[in-house]
Amino acid sequence: MKKIALIMDGWKRFFTYAWPAGILQKIHEANEDINLYIFNSSGDWSWDANYNAGEYNIYNLPDFNDFDGIIIDPNNIRYPEIVDEIAEIVRTTKKPAISISNKLLGFYYVGIDNRKSMITIMEHLYSTHGCRRFWFIMGPKSNYENNIRTDALKEFMQSHQLVYKESDFYFESYEYTCGYRGFTYLVSRLGEGEKLPDAIVCASDNIAVGVMEAAGKMGYRIPEAFCVTGFDNFGHDHGDNAIRIIAATILQYCGKNDIPVRNGGDEFIIVRENMTSASYEEMIRNMRNTVAKKSRQLQLPFDLTFSVGSVCTDMTSDMTLDDYIRIADETMYEEKTRKKANRV
Repeated sequence: MKKIALIMDGWKRFFTYAWPAGILQKIHEANEDINLYIFNSSGDWSWDANYNAGEYNIYNLPDFNDFDGIIIDPNNIRYPEIVDEIAEIVRTTKKPAISISNKLLGFYYVGIDNRKSMITIMEHLYSTHGCRRFWFIMGPKSNYENNIRTDALKEFMQSHQLVYKESDFYFESYEYTCGYRGFTYLVSRLGEGEKLPDAIVCASDNIAVGVMEAAGKMGYRIPEAFCVTGFDNFGHDHGDNAIRIIAATILQYCGKNDIPVRNGGDEFIIVRENMTSASYEEMIRNMRNTVAKKSRQLQLPFDLTFSVGSVCTDMTSDMTLDDYIRIADETMYEEKTRKKANRV
């Protein structure tokens, strides 16, 4: 039996599940007798460098000479010195080694064409939407892929004689909070009479979501106010899975006399008679626990949650169904806003 080591860094991110799942799928398809050993840290979780250094010690546990091959995802390890240290250890083993998304000396490379992808995005914004002014909200400055994407953006701007300033770039991480904080920061820098850009180009889909959330909170409508682009293709499949989980959970907790309705998109309505506040809170608590359990079982690349609004009535009220839906919708959005504020 052959042994393959996979070196990763990340917690509950898309690639945390995607890399092992893809490798294991290929092993199964090839019907090979291979065991995959995963060495995954959470070294990018804390802003405390000492904590992160302790997390990265997991990479010192195995003797990589004992493996037949080694795969490393260095692109998500925050500290370049950690990548250099691991790469040197792997090189000394003389074993076949593959680097994902980051070209390392002595390693085979598997990745995408980041430059071409960013040029394609910019060409679309320029030619199809007539965009000429841009902001760029990017990942970490130390990140290999992020640097290629940044260079491609500047190359396009220069080749099309478009004006930009270094201050039009905001660098932080690939996460949602980067988009939220980045947009908020760039807006705060606008001088009197200055306008928003035609487009905001983001280094990841998570960043793009953060931008849109922050923009919406400030009253901007997208794409009317400006265009927003992401990068990663976190698409409809994950959204469909999330809606299926929520719908199945609602049906699980609805009785035969309840009326569950999908109100369009990702919103649902439940009509129930004779419900007390205590029973309502218990049902919602059970539904949240069930959704969390199903999310873990399906290994979704995000924490699936939901917000709830409610309204009570009696037979003497002269309110219409639309009135009830409106009130429930307003209380739901109040809860959603509180969650987002806490997350940021």
